[in-house]
Amino acid sequence: MFLVFLFLLGAILGSFVSVITSRLHTGESFWGGRSKCSSCGLPLVPRDLVPVFSWLFYGGRARCCGSRIQADYLFLELGLGGAFLLSGFVLSYTLALLPFLVAIV
Repeated sequence: MFLVFLFLLGAILGSFVSVITSRLHTGESFWGGRSKCSSCGLPLVPRDLVPVFSWLFYGGRARCCGSRIQADYLFLELGLGGAFLLSGFVLSYTLALLPFLVAIV
């Protein structure tokens, strides 16, 4: 259960990192405003924001307009989730886990 939690935490942080990078690239503030479709601009609903699952469930396409979503988002979420999972597997419940996870992000 602990490893599942670590994977989900990593995937959520990976999703947040992708939001930060895309918003900084477009000049938007990453603290304010709701997430929106990069193609049509419609606000995303909570079911669109579930890391990894949403991308797989909708087949890599936006729910609102059907435009393709780059696989980069999926790979970043899976990569950071996998890194957290691997860290938890190797370091288990030791005190070294927390600083290591912070260093990954």
